[in-house]
Amino acid sequence: MIQGVWEEVEKLDPLAPLPKRQQRCDCSGELTKLWDEAGLVATVETRLPMTMRFESFDDFWMPLAAGVGPLGSYIGSASALVRKELCARLRRRWWGQSVDRPVSLQACALAVRGSVP
Repeated sequence: MIQGVWEEVEKLDPLAPLPKRQQRCDCSGELTKLWDEAGLVATVETRLPMTMRFESFDDFWMPLAAGVGPLGSYIGSASALVRKELCARLRRRWWGQSVDRPVSLQACALAVRGSVP
């Protein structure tokens, strides 16, 4: 899901700040690196696939528009014109031309565990 939003951001705003582009769900290895740097051992990173259900487009869009998470931070810093166009693109991408309806999108989370030596 987040990857799809970033794809639309890149099409719309190729100059989006690079650090925010790198904060995608597919950042495997970064959590393990942090745990290792903190001195933990036997670290294991796992991807947790999930389905996120949104009752409407607003249910999906409002947290992003409110600035939640790295993606929301980007959206909050974008111009009003970019936000409006991104909103329209995302609506078309997942809701199409149909009336507002519940939609389930695939997402993932990363988890890591380690032991204190």
